[in-house]
Amino acid sequence: MTSAAPDRPVGDPGWPCVSGDAQGCRLRSVVVPQAGVDATVGLHDGWLRVRIAAPAVDGRANAALVAWIAAQLGVVRRAVEVLHGATSRRKVLALDCDVATVERWLDEQRRGWPRG
Repeated sequence: MTSAAPDRPVGDPGWPCVSGDAQGCRLRSVVVPQAGVDATVGLHDGWLRVRIAAPAVDGRANAALVAWIAAQLGVVRRAVEVLHGATSRRKVLALDCDVATVERWLDEQRRGWPRG
């Protein structure tokens, strides 16, 4: 018998924004640049909504996103890559870590999200 993560409702299949593959995992995100702070703020259509303080100029928001996600997950920057969507708000990140690590981080992040 499997059990849900501590903050996850019983029967919750996991995070729709995360998927695993042989190389690590993928994180689907919607990025809001020039937001004043770096933070996750919830899900939007199954994509993780991330606010990044850096502006979307000359790749600065992408670089800040990669650095922030790497720091949050405790991995080196080269373990995080913008795989798709470099010039879009919707990005798919390739993460060189296991899905369980990302899901634990998301469970922690969810505690700070507005209820609604």
